[in-house]
Amino acid sequence: MSELLSREPESRRRIHLTLPGGPHTIEADLVALAGRDSTADALVVTLRTEESFSERQEAITGIANEFRTPMTSITGYTALLLGEQAGILTEMQQQFLERVRANVEQMGQLLNDLIQIASSDARTLELTPEPVDLVGIIEEGVMGLAARFRERRLAVRMDLPPELPPVRVDRDSLYQIMLRLLSNAALCSAEGTEVVINGEAQTPGAGQPPIIRISVTDTGGGIAEEDFPKAFRRFYRAGQPLVAGMGETGVGMAVAKTLVEANGGRIWVETQPGTGSTFNLTLPIFQQGKT
Repeated sequence: MSELLSREPESRRRIHLTLPGGPHTIEADLVALAGRDSTADALVVTLRTEESFSERQEAITGIANEFRTPMTSITGYTALLLGEQAGILTEMQQQFLERVRANVEQMGQLLNDLIQIASSDARTLELTPEPVDLVGIIEEGVMGLAARFRERRLAVRMDLPPELPPVRVDRDSLYQIMLRLLSNAALCSAEGTEVVINGEAQTPGAGQPPIIRISVTDTGGGIAEEDFPKAFRRFYRAGQPLVAGMGETGVGMAVAKTLVEANGGRIWVETQPGTGSTFNLTLPIFQQGKT
């Protein structure tokens, strides 16, 4: 409190507190309003209960879902135009429509991330682990982002063994994970370059269950080592990436990390300054009779 009322120009003017309030937790923001001589003239206190926070989450989720209706129309009409159902397109018109489709796909993913973070049950993930074909999921993810890869003239190379054992994972979670990793690579890679996907089965050591390691390598110039912890944070900054060398401006990689860990795996990033980064993840291999 004394720091809030201090005359020092660099002292904090905002404090956030979490207060126990019986059955509900109370969140409090204290903001000092300073006059011309830097003296605190007033103190603004904002109180929020868990109930009000929950209502706000539900409102955000509802609004995000409402966006899906016009987006579905845009997607449908764009597909009709690209299919030349309304007339023959010039090469430039086709490029413009491909860009529209790529950006609508990106908006859809951002809405999914927003719903994932804001929904009241976001921390209660319902997973159904099952044997899943990793290669098939990766191919689905690449196809789902085809418009974005075409727009940036990016090639996708899959360096995968011909026979990879199935992973034990929730299928929808794995698709969402790969979609976010591939989207990040598509957004940050230099135009006209290549995104590389690798995968291999590994046995960590005695007594450790076998795993599959998947990696997605981009050409985004690399990430500074001090920025590694920021790569998976649930923050958002409009207009620019949170971390130089990444394509994500939202919470996509944070969602990916949550889903990987919920499925018994881990995720991390390695980088080559000036060249690009490799996002790695491991997931358990499906073993018959084991849970």
